Amino acid sequence: MEIYVFDKNLNFIDTIDQYTSLQWIRRYHTAGSFELHCPVTAHIIQTLTRNNLIWIHGSKEVGTIEYRFLSTDVNGTEKMMIVGRFFTSILDRRIQYATENHTNKQVELIMRSMVDRNCISTSAERKLPVLLGELKGYTERTDYQKSYGNLLEELTALSQTSDIGFLIRTDMENKKHYFECYKGIDRSIAQDENLHVVFSREYD
Repeated sequence: MEIYVFDKNLNFIDTIDQYTSLQWIRRYHTAGSFELHCPVTAHIIQTLTRNNLIWIHGSKEVGTIEYRFLSTDVNGTEKMMIVGRFFTSILDRRIQYATENHTNKQVELIMRSMVDRNCISTSAERKLPVLLGELKGYTERTDYQKSYGNLLEELTALSQTSDIGFLIRTDMENKKHYFECYKGIDRSIAQDENLHVVFSREYD
């Protein structure tokens, strides 16, 4: 599986196919993360630089390279570990300046309001390269009042109490990032709408 590398403006740089392992971890209530292990080559060093974005085919999200670590194995071979979080983590850079005050309001609308007021419809120096994506119309409601909280942490708290997930989906073709809410699919035996998924050691 090839890894595609882009700059922060989603301009294509190159592909990476020489690596020993990739952990691509999606998370429902906050930003996902990744960990890439690869050999140390001039191509790797030049391409996988901090703040570049990586993407794997079929993923809705891109990952932002945050750190690079060099190590040497028992045979004396140098290896590099690249770690980072998905682009949703950019919301960690914003504090809620305006007070959000909502009574019995849809959680999805509260989340979208928080992102809009702190990342989109805000002063030029606080804008982030994020747009609001499709409104799903989820009906879960809550009361919420907060100011000066970390934006990502507050979204995570709302997600955990409502069980509505969120992410920043990247449109690779149009080079745009969209904040969206989503829900998982219930595949438990307690429902009959979706196919059941059962995990058991008996099936190993």
